[in-house]
Amino acid sequence: MFMENKSFKAVSFYVIIVISFNVILEAGELKLWYDEPAKQWSQALPVGNGRLGAMVFGRADQELIQLNEDSIWAGQGYYKPMPQMLENLPQVRQLIFDGKYREAQDLAKKTMTIKNDPRFGSYRPLGDMKITFEGIENFQKYHRQLDLDTAIASTRFDTVNGTYTRELFCSYPDQVMVVFLKGDQPNQIFCEIELTRQHRAVTKAIDDSTLSLKGQCEHGGVKFGALARVVLTGGSVKTENDKIKITAADSVVLYLTANTSYYHDDYMEICQKQIDKALSRGYEKIRKDHIADHQRLFRRVRLDLGTTEVSLLPTDERLKLIKEDTEEMKDDSDLAALLFQYGRYLLIASSRPATLPANLQGIWNPLFDPPWFSDYHVNINTQMNYWPVENCNLAELAEPLYDFIDRCTKYGRIAAKERYGCRGFVLSSCTNIWAVSEMRSGLVGLWQEGAGWACRQLWEHYLFSQDKEFLAERAYPRLKEIAQFYLDLLVEHPKYGWLVSGPTISPENMFIIPGEEPEPDHLARAGREGSGIDSDKKASVSMGPTMANQIIRDIFTQCIYASEILKVDQKFRSELIEKRSRLAPMQIGKYGQLQEWLEDFEEAKPGHRHVSHLYGLQPGSQITLRGTPELAAAARKTLERRLEHGGGWTGWSAAWLTNIWARLEDGEQAYKALKSQMRNCMFDNLLDNHYRADGAVFQIDGNFGAANAVAEMLLASHTGEIHLLPALPKYWEDGYVKGLCARGGFEVDIYWQNGKLSKAAISSKYGGRCRLRYGGKIIGFDTGIGKNYNLDSSLKITF
Repeated sequence: MFMENKSFKAVSFYVIIVISFNVILEAGELKLWYDEPAKQWSQALPVGNGRLGAMVFGRADQELIQLNEDSIWAGQGYYKPMPQMLENLPQVRQLIFDGKYREAQDLAKKTMTIKNDPRFGSYRPLGDMKITFEGIENFQKYHRQLDLDTAIASTRFDTVNGTYTRELFCSYPDQVMVVFLKGDQPNQIFCEIELTRQHRAVTKAIDDSTLSLKGQCEHGGVKFGALARVVLTGGSVKTENDKIKITAADSVVLYLTANTSYYHDDYMEICQKQIDKALSRGYEKIRKDHIADHQRLFRRVRLDLGTTEVSLLPTDERLKLIKEDTEEMKDDSDLAALLFQYGRYLLIASSRPATLPANLQGIWNPLFDPPWFSDYHVNINTQMNYWPVENCNLAELAEPLYDFIDRCTKYGRIAAKERYGCRGFVLSSCTNIWAVSEMRSGLVGLWQEGAGWACRQLWEHYLFSQDKEFLAERAYPRLKEIAQFYLDLLVEHPKYGWLVSGPTISPENMFIIPGEEPEPDHLARAGREGSGIDSDKKASVSMGPTMANQIIRDIFTQCIYASEILKVDQKFRSELIEKRSRLAPMQIGKYGQLQEWLEDFEEAKPGHRHVSHLYGLQPGSQITLRGTPELAAAARKTLERRLEHGGGWTGWSAAWLTNIWARLEDGEQAYKALKSQMRNCMFDNLLDNHYRADGAVFQIDGNFGAANAVAEMLLASHTGEIHLLPALPKYWEDGYVKGLCARGGFEVDIYWQNGKLSKAAISSKYGGRCRLRYGGKIIGFDTGIGKNYNLDSSLKITF
C-alpha cells in the first residue's frame, strides 16, 4: 500500500490536474510527460525517423524545434599515410618484451600517433525552427508528452483565447517532419515561422508558404538543404523577411524535409519531391502510416513490471524522487519499464535501413563543436548502441551498422597493409561517416580491435536469425578479413610462448610501470581516473592485453564455426584452430581479479569507466558462471574493485555494469546499477548523461545499454540455452515480458508472480532443438518451424 505522505499528496494533485484537463493518463502508459515547457535542450523531447531528428521544447509562446539530419558533417573522407608506424613496430614490441614500458610508450607516441586532422570533421546540426505565436501571454493546464507507442510529441494548454494543441513527428515512410497546430476556436492561430542556422547557411522564402535553407559544412564538408512548407485551414499566409507569417488560421500543417550531398547529388530536388509527395498525400494519411510503421516495430515487445501511484507523476518528478532516493521510490519499477521501452523507441528513431548508424548522440546534436565530435567511438560506444537490436526484437535496425562495416574496408584495408603489414582491414578507436581509419586522439587510437568488436554484431545476427544466406554473404566475408588481419598481426611472446597482438592498449585505462608503484594510500587517492599518479610512472601501451586476446579469440571462433556451417575454407579453419590454441589465456591477478593486462600490473586508474577486460563476460561469452566459475568469480572481483574506487560514473559505464551484473545473474546488483544510472546519469528527458569536467553531456549509448540490461535481466541465451529470469531483482516481484528474442531463432514470453516463474511461451521461428533453463532446472525439446510451446512454472509443456 502506498503510504500517505508528501509524495502521495503530490500524486493526488497530479491526478486531479490531468483529469480536469481531459487527458487521462494511466499508470504504466508509455509516455514521457511534463507539466511545463522545456527550459533547456536536456528537457526537450526527441523524435526521429532514422535520418531526420528533432528536439521539441514545447514552449507556449515561441516553440523551438532543434533540427538534425544524420549526414550533416564537416570534413570528408581521407587517408593519412604513416609509413613510420610499420617501420617502428618491431622496436616498440621489443621494448615491451624487455619491460621498458616508458621507452615503448614514448616511441609509440612519437611514431604511431598523429595530430587531429580537421578533415575528420564532426556531426553538425541542421538548424532551428522557431514558431512565434501571437496572443499567448499567459497559459494554464499545460501538458506536453512524448508518446512512445505512436512516436508523436504533443503539447496542449489553455489561454484566454482557447485551447491550443500541437503535434510533431518524423515519418519514415514519407521522409518528412510534420508539425500540426490547432486551436479549438475558429481563426485562433496567429504565428510566424522561421528557419535558421548559426553558421554557413542561408534561408530564403521561395513563395508565400515555403522556406528553403541551404549551406555547406566546414573543411570541404557535406552540402545540405531543407524545405519547409505550410498548409492552412482557414486564415491567410505570406512570407515576410524570409519568414512565414500566418494569420487567423483554424489549423496549420507544416512539412519539413532535408537532404544532403552525402546521399544525393540533387539533394534539393529530392527535398522538393518529398514535399510534393507529402502535399499530395495529406496530413491524415501521413500520420496514419507513420504510426503503423512505428508500431510494426515498437509493439513487438511488451513489458510490465508493475505500477504504483508514482507512475502518474510527471516524468521529471519521478526521476527527482529516484535521485532523492526516497523509500517509496523503491517500488517505481514502472520507470525501469519506461526506460527500457524508451531505449527501443530511440533506436527506432535513430537507426533505420538506408540511414547512417546511430552516433554518440544518436541523431540529436545541437552543437557545432560537439563532445568527441559526435562521431563513432568503436571501443564500446557504437557497439553498445546496437546491443538491444536482437534480443529486443529490432533486428533490421542494425542494417546501417552492417553497411557501415562494409564501408570501413575502404580505408581499413589500406591501414592494415601500410601501418601493420597485414592482410584484412583494421579500425582504430574512432571514425566518421566516411569510415576513415584514423590514428587520432593520442595513444587511445593505438588499438586494433574496433572492427573485430563491431563485427560481433554480424555474428550475433546469425545466432538469433539462423540466416545462412546472411552468414555467407555479409557476416563471414567480414569476419574472415578481420581474422586474416589478426593472423598476420600476432607474434610469439618470447617469455610465455603465447601468441599476442600489439602494440596496443586496453581501452582506455593505464597501468603503473613496474618498479614505479606508489604507496597503497597514494593509489587509493588516485581515485577513478588516476589523477594522483605522475605521468612518467604510468603507461598504456603493451602486448596482448586481455581484451585484445578475447576479441581475437572470438573472431577466430566465429570464423571456425561459420566455415563449418557453410562448408568452406577447411585449410583456413585449421589454421585458425591451431592459432587459437596458442592465444594468451585469461589470468587471475593478485587481488583475485581478472587481469587487464598480460602481466599483473597495478592499475593507474582503479575506478576507470571502462572495464575492457570484461568483454569476455559481456558482450562476449568466454566467461560464464557455470562454464568458467573461477573466471566468473574473478570478473566479479574486478567489478567490486572498480566500484570501490568510484567506477561506473558515466551513463554508458553504469549501463555496462548493469549488463555485466545480469550476466553474473545477480539481480540485486544489476538493479542497483540501473538505479544508479537513473539517479546520477540521466537528464529530465531520460536521455543519458555523460559527466565530464566541463559539464554534463548527452551520450545515447547509455540509453541503449540500459534497455539491453533490462532485457538480459529477464532473458539470457548466450550459453547455448534459454535462461528465464536469470537476474530478476526482488523489486520486480510481479510482471511479464512478451516478444523478447533468444539465440537459435526463438521468441519468448515470460510471466512471473511473487518473484517466481508462473508460465512461459516459446515460439520457434526456424525449428531446431530448444534447451531451456529456469533456476536449477533444465529441459530440452525439439521444435517445429513456426510452432508455439507453452510451459508452466515447472517447465512442463502444456497444450
